Amino acid sequence: MAVSCQSIFEKLIPQKLIENPDLLEELEGVFEFNIVGKTGGLWTVDCRGHQAKIQKGANEDARVFVEMREEDFIAYFEGRMGGFQAFILGKIRIRGETDLALRMGELLRRVQ
Repeated sequence: MAVSCQSIFEKLIPQKLIENPDLLEELEGVFEFNIVGKTGGLWTVDCRGHQAKIQKGANEDARVFVEMREEDFIAYFEGRMGGFQAFILGKIRIRGETDLALRMGELLRRVQ
């Protein structure tokens, strides 16, 4: 079964966070992902209160904004492309609190 951005946000990330709640210990913020592509879209990951709420759409409390093409996001999530590589190649755009963005990157790598 092929991985889609939708399945990453709706199934894979929530499942891994339920199995490993300690992954949220260092995150306290709202992250907005604008994934451009067929199964992409605008996704919000709200990690306040040591729990994650993932929803489709924007959140006015977002402190980190990430923009990627769908194929690049999937490659990053699957570990075929590192965060530094994505940044250097211009395949990821990040605005907002960089330290939180780096922690979210670590979380995404750990939930693979």
